[in-house]
Amino acid sequence: MDALNSLVAAWQSSQEFDELRLIPTIICEGEWLRKNQPLVTREFLLDLVSSIPQNKWWSIPAFLRAIKEKFPDYQRPAGDYDSWFIKRTSDGQFLRGFAYWDQVDGALIKYFIQLLHWLGMADLASPEEGKEATAFRIKPRVESQKPDLRTSTFDGKIVVSSNGKINISRYFSRAVRYQISRFCEWDDDGGRVAVSGGERRIETKADEYQYHVSARSLTQAKEQGLKAEQLLSLLVKYTNGNVPPALVKALKQWDAHGTEARVEKLLVLRVNRPEILEEMRKSKASKFLGEILSPTAVIIKSGAESKVLAALAELGLLSEIET
Repeated sequence: MDALNSLVAAWQSSQEFDELRLIPTIICEGEWLRKNQPLVTREFLLDLVSSIPQNKWWSIPAFLRAIKEKFPDYQRPAGDYDSWFIKRTSDGQFLRGFAYWDQVDGALIKYFIQLLHWLGMADLASPEEGKEATAFRIKPRVESQKPDLRTSTFDGKIVVSSNGKINISRYFSRAVRYQISRFCEWDDDGGRVAVSGGERRIETKADEYQYHVSARSLTQAKEQGLKAEQLLSLLVKYTNGNVPPALVKALKQWDAHGTEARVEKLLVLRVNRPEILEEMRKSKASKFLGEILSPTAVIIKSGAESKVLAALAELGLLSEIET
């Protein structure tokens, strides 16, 4: 709840978050965007919504009609409907003038209501599943006191495996989870295989976040200016030093040398006699051949399979691709 309240507060006070630009049915262009004031518009709509009795269903079309009748220029200084360059996504047509209020200003109100739903502030209702929402109700606001990060305790635990797997309790500090996740990939399958009665089943642990450290995740972290030693420091600190030696070595080696081993999927040409490979290397097909693995095996460059097969045929050799 604290995280959600923080997100709502950040959205409500943001001057950069512009709902109008996020509406999927329109495209906003031009210099007028620099003068647009999404915070002023958001505060106006929030004031309107706050005046609605909570837990009571309201018709979205009726809500839009009321705003159009009483406050049509709620986001337009001096009622400017001509200098805003807004195109319809479907066909690129410019939507200028008050005639397109429903497709621009009305669409913004619908998107605003959808945002309230995403943020847990409103419920939506539609005539049937998959249809556009036609009604909404404002949910009672649940206030939550912000925690003091200087004195907060860390519930739950972090378990680190030698293969780079990191399990973090969902009750652990959000800030620490975020910091660690920047170095890792998220295992979204959230389960493990167990054997019972001769059958395999997946056991999920809904109270844990599961990550793993990989060469790719460390490379992405490095691109953001992060170092593997920073991850190691975090793990040592929040596991009370219970970091497997193998992972400690791997993180230190990464900072020093980067990726030192690589697993690749390669296409390999194998022949029965070394003479065939020598003949291929002397032919025009040599440019499609990569690293030689043995006297009778060579890597085929990506996308060159058909060209190598054709070259073998020209040499009077029938070949096949094993699947």
